Amino acid sequence: MVLAIAAMVGGLGLVLFSAERLVDATVDVAGWLRVSPFVLSVVVLGFDPENLAVGIAGSAERAPGLAAGTVLGSAMIAVALAPGVAAAVAPMRFSSMP
Repeated sequence: MVLAIAAMVGGLGLVLFSAERLVDATVDVAGWLRVSPFVLSVVVLGFDPENLAVGIAGSAERAPGLAAGTVLGSAMIAVALAPGVAAAVAPMRFSSMP
């Protein structure tokens, strides 16, 4: 029991440490590429493992449309959904449009 709790705490610490390093590296790479860190994180980090698995299976079955649609579709939904939810929760007011 103690070993299981120690493994869980150690794993959680490793996840938190790795996530922090991943975010720092993403911000650095976004600055180097001169793109928004948000866009880079959605496109690169937004690939869900289950969607990536479906994409790989689609490629193996010679269905490239399924592979591309699954992987890129999830990233596009994230790009559209995140600003939409943010705008619904806290709408921004502008005095003039640029």
